[in-house]
Amino acid sequence: MNQDRCIAHTGTSEDIGEGRFVFGTFDGHGQHGEYVSQYLIDNLVQKIASEKKFNDDVKKNLKKVCVGLEKDLEKSVKNKNFLMFSGSTGVICFLDQHKKKIWCANVGDSRAVMARETAEDGAFEVIELSQDQKPELPAERERIEKMGGRVEQIQHDDDDYYDDGFEEPYRVWLKHQDIPGLAMARSFGDLVVKKLGVIAEPVVEEFDHTIDDICIAAGSDGIWDFMSNEKVLKMALEKKKVCKGSDEAAQQACDEIVSTAVAQWEENEEVIDDCSAVVAFFK
Repeated sequence: MNQDRCIAHTGTSEDIGEGRFVFGTFDGHGQHGEYVSQYLIDNLVQKIASEKKFNDDVKKNLKKVCVGLEKDLEKSVKNKNFLMFSGSTGVICFLDQHKKKIWCANVGDSRAVMARETAEDGAFEVIELSQDQKPELPAERERIEKMGGRVEQIQHDDDDYYDDGFEEPYRVWLKHQDIPGLAMARSFGDLVVKKLGVIAEPVVEEFDHTIDDICIAAGSDGIWDFMSNEKVLKMALEKKKVCKGSDEAAQQACDEIVSTAVAQWEENEEVIDDCSAVVAFFK
């Protein structure tokens, strides 16, 4: 079951306003992860639109929106046990053409990057809109350990397990129990570790939106485990060259990015992670 969900919303006068756009990816995990990611997708734009004076301070209000979405998510289920071991990451890009700004709010290890043209020959630089919030990052680890959680790798007795160079990811565990083993430091849901510093408050970054910006690519972590930021953006830009319209180019870029990521998983791992992507072209 694919637990990823994506959004690409063009604002209207009835919701977030014309000239404003929302792009993002939510990566559900756990028994009911698809419920969590779907809930977030279904309610994100409405939550932004309902936040009074959202556009006065987008950075502050994106944090409020994400924290509020998690509270609403909890209220949406009758039994909180439903969300104890289920959750979702989320990376949200908010573009305001009037202010010529892009804000990226990240909760977890989904990722968004942007291509900015640097020369007429098609050269571009990679703008990292988000940073993966892994448990081993010093600030994330400090918060979790201060609140009684553990940040550790799974240990294997068989030395042959490490012969291929694979390194276990760091995970979040309860202090005296080997659960849940969450591989990100922030998420929506996952109530079992909410008291251990795994929070839904995003890290929000603000960027100028320039005439040289070409596209944004956002994806769940399955996209990025075997592909670099530059490779993903190159694939998107190649589709832009051969397609007549931006909509067709975006769809074909998403299809190729996902199929390439899946092929990489099949080549390197026995289990394939969910892989989803959103591509938005500016020009």
